[in-house]
Amino acid sequence: MQQLSRCTKPLGRTLMRDDMLYANFSATGFETNIICSGEVSLSLICNTEDSCRITVVIDGDEQNSFKLFVKNGENKLKLAEGLADGSHTIKVVKLTESMIAQIKFCGLEFDGEVGERPKDKPIKLEVYGDSITCGYWNETTDRDVTGMLRGDYEDGYNSYAAIAAKLLNAEYQAVSMSGWGLVMGYGPNPDALLPKVWDKTIPSTDRSVDWDFSNYVADVVVVNLSTNDTSAYTDENGLFTRKFFEDKAVWMLTQLREKYPDAYIIWANGLMGEGHFAGEIKSAIARCNDDKMSYFVMPLDNFGGEWHPTMKGHIAAGNALYEEIKRIMKI
Repeated sequence: MQQLSRCTKPLGRTLMRDDMLYANFSATGFETNIICSGEVSLSLICNTEDSCRITVVIDGDEQNSFKLFVKNGENKLKLAEGLADGSHTIKVVKLTESMIAQIKFCGLEFDGEVGERPKDKPIKLEVYGDSITCGYWNETTDRDVTGMLRGDYEDGYNSYAAIAAKLLNAEYQAVSMSGWGLVMGYGPNPDALLPKVWDKTIPSTDRSVDWDFSNYVADVVVVNLSTNDTSAYTDENGLFTRKFFEDKAVWMLTQLREKYPDAYIIWANGLMGEGHFAGEIKSAIARCNDDKMSYFVMPLDNFGGEWHPTMKGHIAAGNALYEEIKRIMKI
C-alpha cells in the first residue's frame, strides 16, 4: 500500500500523522498523481454514527465524478478499475462535515508508482461558515427530514463556496460547523462558536493542533456567519447585545487581516436571509477601514432540508459569489 505522505496534495485543513491523513472538515481530502494501470483502491478509517460519503474524481473529470458511502470503521473502497497504463490523477473529497464523521485516509493500492505532486491552482479561496457552508441537507428538497440520515444528503463539495472555487479554478478550504455562530450557536449554545476553532486543524477530535496558516495563504477569504446568532437572538433575552456582535465581527476581520495581509475579505450573507445583524456586519467592516473588505448579499434559498438551501440555491449563490470575486479581483 502506498502511504499518502508520498507526493500527495492535501485538500483543505488536514493533518498528516503516522502516515495517515486526518480529514475532519467538509470538503477535505487529497489529490495525487500515480503511474499505473488497472485497479485503484483506497483504505481509510471512518468514525461516524450517522452516514458519511466521499466524492472521487479521476483524471480531473468532474462531470463524471462519483460518490461512495463510507461505513463506520475500516474501509477498503475501489476508486477505479480498467485504467489504461499511464499517468492518472486521483482526487478524493470528504462530503460530510466534521461533527458527524471524521476520516483517516490510510493509503492507496495500485499496480504502479507515485508520480509528482499535483500543482496548486492559481487562486486560494478560504471560507469560514456554518451549516450553509457545510452543504447541510443540500441534496433534498424535503423540509421535513424526520428519519433521514444527514450524511446521505449533505455535500460540502457542492456548497455555494465550493462551487465558486471550481468556477474560479481555485483551491478551496472550508472551516465550517453546523449550528456554530460568531457569538452564539444554535440552540442557543454559547460553546458552538467558530472563533474557538477558526485556527485549529482537526477540531472535532483534537483541538490542540493549531493550524499553520503558512500552509495555505488565501487570496480570498469569505466569512458567512450570523445565521445561528440570529436564531439565538431576541431584543429581550439578554444573551448578547448587537454591539457585542459587532465588536466580535471586528475582531474576526482583524484576525483574518493579520493572517492574510493581502487577501480580499468578503462577508457574505443572505442565503438563508440577512438576519438581524447585517447592519452590525457593515459597521464592523467600516470600522476596519480596509478597502479590501466588503459585504456581499447572496440570493435567498431556504427551501431544502430544515429550511436550508437546496442544491439549486447553492448553485445560484455559488455563481453569484464567483462573479463578485471576479469583480473585486478584476479577473
